[in-house]
Amino acid sequence: MAFFQFVQNNSYGVFTVNDTVCHRLFIEADTHDEAVEKAEELGCYWEGVSGGIDCPCCGDRWSYWNDRPVETDDIEAHAQNLADSFGWTSPDARIFYKNGRVSEIYSDGTIERKVIMWKKDDVYLHIKNLKKEN
Repeated sequence: MAFFQFVQNNSYGVFTVNDTVCHRLFIEADTHDEAVEKAEELGCYWEGVSGGIDCPCCGDRWSYWNDRPVETDDIEAHAQNLADSFGWTSPDARIFYKNGRVSEIYSDGTIERKVIMWKKDDVYLHIKNLKKEN
């Protein structure tokens, strides 16, 4: 199993941030295709400019151009390093583990851990906060 990264572009000059998406998503999956499917369940979409959704000057909000897994031994440390470098949204990164656990990474060094269990079509069944660290 590996982590795949999806980075949001600020099309129209703004980022979309909600309960599932933020600037950067890391999704644990067996394959890139499985990670793409999960990203779509979370709210990512592709080719937004050609679909008339995203700004033609800014470009597509989401892309999955990099189908290689993230190379790191510590995904949370890797995500924290990127959040510290960018910090454009709050949280700046979310890590979606295959077992349903989610870590939210903030540029101030805070990591919030949750368990989110859901079914397809973004219908959330249960969200449980595990702990918040700073």
